[in-house]
Amino acid sequence: MADGGTLSDTKAPHSRDGDTLLFVLSTAFGATAFGKRFRLSIATILVVVVFGALTGMDASKVAANEPTPWVGVTERIAVFGSMLWISVLAISLFRVQGTVAPGIAEPGAEITGVSLRRTKV
Repeated sequence: MADGGTLSDTKAPHSRDGDTLLFVLSTAFGATAFGKRFRLSIATILVVVVFGALTGMDASKVAANEPTPWVGVTERIAVFGSMLWISVLAISLFRVQGTVAPGIAEPGAEITGVSLRRTKV
């Protein structure tokens, strides 16, 4: 490119914006599904948006190859905040079901396609 940036440098901010939008939507749906038990969602949205904005404010400095001593920290807080929320959602979904899946934890059970088939041990 003429300004010295690569194609991935120019696409990264746009993909990050889309990723943030999708994460906020999925977090809002998760919060709605679990109600008061899932108050972590509001805090997570705030953390991801605030630290994502802090990271975004330094994007022009990164593109200009200027010093950005805190951009790595703010970006990781935003990313790991979303990963933590996804992990808590997965654990909550397992707890709602009560078990992993009927028959899977039993000896001699295996999943084939979409049906559960017992095999001899």
